[in-house]
This record gives sequence, structure tokens and C-alpha cells, in this order.
Amino acid sequence: MFCAKCYNNSNDIKELGNIILEYIDKYAFSFWEKYSTIQALIDGYKNQDIELTITGNSYVWSMAAAYWLKGEAENARQILEGWSQGRPSEEDINRAIEKLMK
Repeated sequence: MFCAKCYNNSNDIKELGNIILEYIDKYAFSFWEKYSTIQALIDGYKNQDIELTITGNSYVWSMAAAYWLKGEAENARQILEGWSQGRPSEEDINRAIEKLMK
């Protein structure tokens, strides 16, 4: 496993670069491929895929934005209105809905 603390100025920068490239190849490319469309993102959010939801409930903002980008403002509004766990204030939700529906 990669350990950033294990590297300092005296370590081989090429070795560190290779480790970083290995992690990008192993994790980032598969993530980008899996979520390369807006619909794939929406499906991942609906299924609460840990790769998308690990940071908590704020992913709901992203799911609403993804619907909006698809031209589905009504679905975006419903997602925000139905948000329960970790829901922001009503004021924040209402402001977001107003912006979505313009």
C-alpha cells in the first residue's frame, strides 16, 4: 500500500511516480469508465454506490445536478424535496430548487 509519509526528498522520485501511476491505472481509470455518462452517475447515486457516496449525504446535490444536466429539472426538484438523511436547511433546499426551475 502507498504511504505518502514514507517518501521524502531523499527517496527516488521515479519510484514514487510509478506508484502513483499504478494507483491511477488501478483505481481511477475503472472509476472514470464506470461513471463516464451522466446516467451512470445517476444510477450510482440511486444505488448509493460507496464510490460516490463515501463522503456522506452531500452526494444528493450531485445527483440533483446530474438530473438537471440531463434536462430533467423536475427529477432534480423531487430529489431535493425528498432528501431526508443529512438534509440541509429548508432555506438552502428552496434556494436550490428555485435555481433549478428557472
